[in-house]
Amino acid sequence: TLILSGEVDAGMADRALASLHLMERASSEPVTIYLNSDGGGWNSGIGIYDYIRQMKSHVTIRVYGSAESMGSVILQPADERIVSSHSVVMVHHGTDGKSREQHAIDYERWAEYSKNARAQMCRIYALRSGKKTAYWQRKCAHDYILTAEQAVEEGLADKVMPQPGE
Repeated sequence: TLILSGEVDAGMADRALASLHLMERASSEPVTIYLNSDGGGWNSGIGIYDYIRQMKSHVTIRVYGSAESMGSVILQPADERIVSSHSVVMVHHGTDGKSREQHAIDYERWAEYSKNARAQMCRIYALRSGKKTAYWQRKCAHDYILTAEQAVEEGLADKVMPQPGE
């Protein structure tokens, strides 16, 4: 079991990759990841995504709270994607995470990098949802916030886990 909570950054990615590696080496048992993230950096998140995708163990990701932005990308490679009934999943165009002043040439380079990252993100959503990349490009043009049920309808999750008593 692994808990991924908070901002997706280099520290979270390092801990996640190390933990996943150790879990997979120690046993061929299924792996469960509990996810609650409002997103974060592309490079850190795509590293977690790529590692989960290549794991031989069965991976279940359970969302409690939210899987927003990069968190929604990390949700995608799991063999089983479960969202709690009160969770939200949010996809959007993403940002380059750079808020510092930049020279024009730097801005152009970051803009190209962001454009490529967004295209890759939309391909990931398309791969798992069964919907076309162009569909996700339209949906990600602005924040697209989905309830747990809507995330399943859109193909970004497999099922909703109801709360006790619901």
